[in-house]
Amino acid sequence: MLEQLFGSKSRVKLLHIFFQSPDRAYYVRELARLAESQLNAIRRELANLEQVGLIMPVAIENVDVQEGVGTGRSKYYKLFKHILCAKLLM
Repeated sequence: MLEQLFGSKSRVKLLHIFFQSPDRAYYVRELARLAESQLNAIRRELANLEQVGLIMPVAIENVDVQEGVGTGRSKYYKLFKHILCAKLLM
């Protein structure tokens, strides 16, 4: 049902992941694994979510990277804080 509302299963899965851990940054391949979706579908939905202001890219320097998770070239994303504040105020 949510897929019909949001237009994409991958988008719904990504939103679920981001809202479960709003302070955490995820890298693209990690999101593809967690969402059990194709990497290109995840990239496309990340671009869509970034364009509407729900998520934002995070510089690698600002990410607490666990050893063996991602690389120096990995692109990280996290939920845009203003979206979380608006959700909490509702």
